[in-house]
Amino acid sequence: MRKIFVAVICAAAMLTLGGCRNNTENSSDASQSSSQSSVISSSSSGGSQSSSSSDSSQPTDSSASGSTAEKMADKALSADEWPSMELVSEQNYVNALFNEEIVLADCEDFCLMSNTISAQLYKILLVKPKADKEGAIQSAMDDYFEYIRNEGAFYPDQQASAAGAVKGKTESGYIYIIVHPNGTLVADAMLS
Repeated sequence: MRKIFVAVICAAAMLTLGGCRNNTENSSDASQSSSQSSVISSSSSGGSQSSSSSDSSQPTDSSASGSTAEKMADKALSADEWPSMELVSEQNYVNALFNEEIVLADCEDFCLMSNTISAQLYKILLVKPKADKEGAIQSAMDDYFEYIRNEGAFYPDQQASAAGAVKGKTESGYIYIIVHPNGTLVADAMLS
């Protein structure tokens, strides 16, 4: 019994340590990882990430494979260093983030990338609302942005991300929020 208990504790420690490391693979490792799956369904390693989500034949966790929002997120992830990021597409998570003010069915296109380690604060949020939902979604995005800037950061690294956060709207109707210490740089690269 004691051996089993020690084995379980060791396995849990290995999983915890493995999940906490920052992805700092070299460019060739990141490029290989990107070519095997879309950036939306894999972890990002920042500037060394290649733009592979434009290949719509690659499987992703998203039902809108290769969508414009995914391609924009891929460009944002390639613009600077990011921690391990993942696609969030569950309505329950979106409800918690936006106090149930954004319903995925009200969006023509939606992409939310979030850090996997809760002590960090990095996000890429791209939403193209349906025409009759634009006002409500814009209001929810504005409220969330103000929360991030004023209340959402607790640790020093989170405060740097909150201070660098930017929001905006593209000519094609996408509302975006980038939460990153270099948010302006990331947004400029994403929109280029």
